[in-house]
Amino acid sequence: MDENGVTPVIVDRFRWPIIRWTIAACLSLGFGIASVNAEDFHAGFEDAEQTAWTVRFKSSQLRLTAHLRTDQQFAAGQRSEALKLVSEADGIGYQIEHDVPESRLIDELQATVSVRSNRPGLTLWYRVVFPNEMHPETRKPLTAFISGDAYRHHGEWQELVCQADAKQLQARIREWRVQLDRPSLNTEGAFVNRIILTGQAGSGETEIFLDELRFGPLVSPDQVRLAVGTEKPTGSGESVGNVEPASFSQTDGPTGPAVELRLGRLLVEGRPFFPIIAARHSESPELLKELGLNVIGIPDYEDQAALQELRRQNLWAMATPPRAVDASGQVIDARDVSVLPFGAETRPILMWNLGTRVPASAKDELFAWVDQVQTADRNFDRPIAVEVIGGEERAMSRRVPLLGMSRHVANTTFSYKQKRDWFLEKRKLARMGSFEWTWIQTEPAPSLAAMTKHQGGHAVVMEPEQLRLQVYAAVAAGVKGLGYWKRTPFDDNAPGATERRLAITQLNLELSLLQPFLATGSVSSPSSFSVDLPSAQAIRRGTVDFRNTADSLHERDAMLREQEYQRQRASRVGGELEATVIRSEYGKLILPIWYGTDAQFVPGQMAARNARIVVAGVDDFSSAWEVSPTKIVPLTGEGQVKRGAGGLEITLKQFDQTSAIIITSDRELIDAMRRKVAQIAPQSASVCVALAREKLERVRRIDEELRSLGASQPDGPQILARSQEYVMMAEDALARGSYQAATEAAGRAMQLQRILQKAHWNDAVRSLPSPMSSPYTICYQTLPDHWRLMQRIGQSDFTSQENLLRGGNFEDADTFFAAGGKHEGNDVPGVHAGADLYPSKQEGNYSLRLHALPIPQETPPEIMPASPVIIKTPPVSVKSGQVVHVSGWVRVPNTIQRSLDGAMLFDNIAGPASALRWNDASEWQQFFFLREVPETGPYVLTMQLTGLGEVQFDDLRIIAQDQQVVPAPEPTPNESDSPFSYPLKLLERLPKWNTNPFRR
Repeated sequence: MDENGVTPVIVDRFRWPIIRWTIAACLSLGFGIASVNAEDFHAGFEDAEQTAWTVRFKSSQLRLTAHLRTDQQFAAGQRSEALKLVSEADGIGYQIEHDVPESRLIDELQATVSVRSNRPGLTLWYRVVFPNEMHPETRKPLTAFISGDAYRHHGEWQELVCQADAKQLQARIREWRVQLDRPSLNTEGAFVNRIILTGQAGSGETEIFLDELRFGPLVSPDQVRLAVGTEKPTGSGESVGNVEPASFSQTDGPTGPAVELRLGRLLVEGRPFFPIIAARHSESPELLKELGLNVIGIPDYEDQAALQELRRQNLWAMATPPRAVDASGQVIDARDVSVLPFGAETRPILMWNLGTRVPASAKDELFAWVDQVQTADRNFDRPIAVEVIGGEERAMSRRVPLLGMSRHVANTTFSYKQKRDWFLEKRKLARMGSFEWTWIQTEPAPSLAAMTKHQGGHAVVMEPEQLRLQVYAAVAAGVKGLGYWKRTPFDDNAPGATERRLAITQLNLELSLLQPFLATGSVSSPSSFSVDLPSAQAIRRGTVDFRNTADSLHERDAMLREQEYQRQRASRVGGELEATVIRSEYGKLILPIWYGTDAQFVPGQMAARNARIVVAGVDDFSSAWEVSPTKIVPLTGEGQVKRGAGGLEITLKQFDQTSAIIITSDRELIDAMRRKVAQIAPQSASVCVALAREKLERVRRIDEELRSLGASQPDGPQILARSQEYVMMAEDALARGSYQAATEAAGRAMQLQRILQKAHWNDAVRSLPSPMSSPYTICYQTLPDHWRLMQRIGQSDFTSQENLLRGGNFEDADTFFAAGGKHEGNDVPGVHAGADLYPSKQEGNYSLRLHALPIPQETPPEIMPASPVIIKTPPVSVKSGQVVHVSGWVRVPNTIQRSLDGAMLFDNIAGPASALRWNDASEWQQFFFLREVPETGPYVLTMQLTGLGEVQFDDLRIIAQDQQVVPAPEPTPNESDSPFSYPLKLLERLPKWNTNPFRR
């Protein structure tokens, strides 16, 4: 097994054909059909006169200009049959047919033909005839077609193979049953009598050479009967006449899970399926089941013990398939060899995983692996999942059935709403109707986790609310499945691990309840969404003592800050609220989401009263229901539903982060959801209460540590005490079986915790140009380390110290590049990009300009696939233990287009995850950030322009300083004497909700 957990299959490429035919012969003996001695049909096309293939097409823009036998090209013998087509346009279809002796449709039946062409795309097909079923209009027997291999390697000979495929035949039989409105069809006596090649001609000449057609073993239609028996249900609950659904003969091999990908939907056992995936890291199957997962990733597809353990818990597996390699370990091209067919022991595997973060540059190797897996998995035809990066979404989506597209944004300057927008953009690039899924980040990026590590420091913790926002942002973008990305087991005991486990359990309960909509629906235009916010309180002389004392000044400053915070909150809330509409045959699912500014660092309150959502296009027969794992209630009360010119206005009296509203006229669906809620409500309420309790203890510990550092919140003790009261109320309600009351009380407890966390974080970042300016303001858990760093660097004046970056003033390009600076980038079609010195009014005469502009009369991509301009600074030597201060000025003349990342600047300590970003137009603004150096070595900054537009940098400085030890201030009994303390009146931010959660 290699480092990625892939088990290679070592095959000698010269011995493989012998191995393959030996296996086929053994299988034939086991099927109980006397085919070993049966003859094969063979055509070598050696006759110099007569042609055998028939060419058919309908378009007048396509002409057959040559059809003959030739001795210039052949796969075997001395001749082949050649055709030349000339087309006036691209994409004109044609087919090439060859009749073969009638042969019964048995498992061993196989057609092969050697093809060489100057264009890829030819596909080999069987034509299957059902002699006992006539079409009511044509009075001819019904027919179906089974597809085989496609010609991919133009300019080379390739052997195409077509074999019996039960799944394709079953699908066609179902189509005929629907079209003919018959409960069953008589498929007895089915036979094959024609081989067909289909293709699309490109503009100009298409040359095709055909040789070595083989078809067999030939079994007369009167010699062997197909499997005939009683009707059996298929995986979808249907029956297929007299043919067993996934079998061609009585002795057919074992079938796999009833999984099917149809029109962008995943069906398992005939039902819409929303995969919820996680890799297994030593957890017990019982825990994975309890978490609400349904697909578990394992590295070894041959691990029978793991597969059987998962199935006993009704869990499917996602496994990494083998790759064909030679004796030296090199991957063998799929044209030369394939892996051994997968057997019955792999039944618990629902899908194959071919990798995460596979770059576009590896697509050829990936496609070869896809071919190998699909060939080996013909008996099961399970979907293949790959997470891809770096563009080529359209090409990837054509070959990868389950296309994964992910971006980790927690603790970065990229917001969760931007992540949702990013995914929508990526979906537009993929093939229409493709199945897209994503990974949900449950742990910090490794580079950020490493950046915050130091002696006695805190680990970065993902807040439960951040997991919620990620999941809802993903489903709001239309994903049809998701996985939880992690490197540590769910039963880990690190800080925040228990909260992660509980939060994921609760989210999965919600996903299971909404699965019919999520698995089958499509995202449409969002609905308008607003909430009521409390007004900022005015400062009155009666509420504040304005005498010139330390206490009164702190209190006045605190109220001024609070007043400004409330104004900012009110001004930006409109951009934080969005209600996604998902349409399906079940009705409409409305998902109001409060994305929250800077929630990727520390989530704020994100709760309010009177959430109003206007939904257009609701008929008079549909009703609205608010749904959660502990309730399903009709929205019919006073002030809850109002019809108007814009549509149906729904008002939720209380809103907290996210909600789910179903609009439907299907009463059976509502009854089914009621039964589901009754089933999962006890677990959901228990999880919510445990999560509130667990997070309260962690928030309390960090608050106490901040208090000891002098960075306290005067209302902190009251907030924590009130939160504790709500947790106790929730526990009491849970013990009495009042599940909805328990959930509401737990939610209020967590809202109080978020208010306190956000207040601490606001204090830490208030004087910083970006939350990334300090390595320890990227989450709540590391805030004590931020204040310790501030104490260590003391009152240092970085501006007066030596700039280690040569040429950082950008007055002389020669100095910058002679010292080791680099100009890189990616060629993007239709874009002219570069970097130069540009006249500057900020510092000196010039600044560094990065620019990317459309080339006249050319069309650049709608979404930039890669950064067109990248500048790296000369390396600067830094030592372990130093603090590096980076500063500079930046200007964006006009908003950067066609990329959500805009302009970026980051270092090599934390990488792109730590990037500062600028996208909107702005005049010169200063930035800075601090980094603690983990080990001695070179230090490099990277500046990138990721979209169309330009950005200017100037006066870029790198200053390294040995840390100073500044003693911490002695704690004083009077909190207001601390420079970090001021009363924020945080409890006043709470919506005026009913404080008794048991009163209805």
